Amino acid sequence: MILAKTGALVTSRDMRNRWRDALTSEKVAIDFANSLPTQANYLRNIDFGKTPVGNEIRTLQGSQYFGTVQHFPILLAAAHLLPLQFEMVAKIVEDRTVLSLLSKERPQDYEKLVPVWSHEISKLSPSATADEIRVACDPAFMDARRLLDIVKVNIAGLRAKNSTEKKRLRYILARISRKVMFDATIPAIPELDAILKTSRATKGKVAIGYDIEHIRPSSIYQNNDLTDNIGNLVLAHPNDNRSFGNDEPIAKMEVYRTSNLLLTQSLCPIEQLAINSSAKQIIHRIHEIAPPYLHDWNDQAILNRFELYWQIFVSDLSIHA
Repeated sequence: MILAKTGALVTSRDMRNRWRDALTSEKVAIDFANSLPTQANYLRNIDFGKTPVGNEIRTLQGSQYFGTVQHFPILLAAAHLLPLQFEMVAKIVEDRTVLSLLSKERPQDYEKLVPVWSHEISKLSPSATADEIRVACDPAFMDARRLLDIVKVNIAGLRAKNSTEKKRLRYILARISRKVMFDATIPAIPELDAILKTSRATKGKVAIGYDIEHIRPSSIYQNNDLTDNIGNLVLAHPNDNRSFGNDEPIAKMEVYRTSNLLLTQSLCPIEQLAINSSAKQIIHRIHEIAPPYLHDWNDQAILNRFELYWQIFVSDLSIHA
């Protein structure tokens, strides 16, 4: 609360003095005291991945998945906004927080943005325009080009054999899978949190979630570093995938073709896919960057797929260079 009020980075040691300066009269002090239960409830809702007033929101599923909290003061400062306006702010907050995580930005550098950003958000009218919100979120766009450059390098270096890095890989694959379906106007798109789930279901039982599937199997090509690169990874339903995981890429064509994720289906030639015209247009654009060469899935095919993933990921961000 003090960050949004002052626009300055206040330490716990200085907080008492800063509030003493801010509470300039008895009425102001009483109003502040009376607001604390409401503000505490707002913060509790934010911690549960909801809007401050307790409404469900899907925009913040990434930061909830990673368990980050540094952005909470900004969301708290936006509690007075109408639902549509809060959603606009939340989208920018979410993307900036994810970029901070993926770029391995120093926590103190992100924390420097929070007071100024929170203060600007707190000054918005409840029905602020998109342009006004964009201006209030200017701190989020600082140094965006540098951050994006770092993120691309870092994503290229992620490896599925590392549990921490695998969590980040799953998020990127889930997010871009949803983006492709949105672009293709596919009905009944799974929520991000559903795609982020994995499953240990045994054969014969209904499995929820998706496995991270190595297109070129690590059991055969384990000595090649690109085998664990995101360009060689795709999400596949465990019921379909687990009996085929160690096969050569071309042998898994049917697993990819019958996936309910269009991005996974894009590993197959378009003439083999039962998809609508809008989805075909998307697949055509995908194949221009990353042709479906499962019959010859070499290092270049993996690098092409990585570039495809990166372009989709950037196109889904509200923060651009």
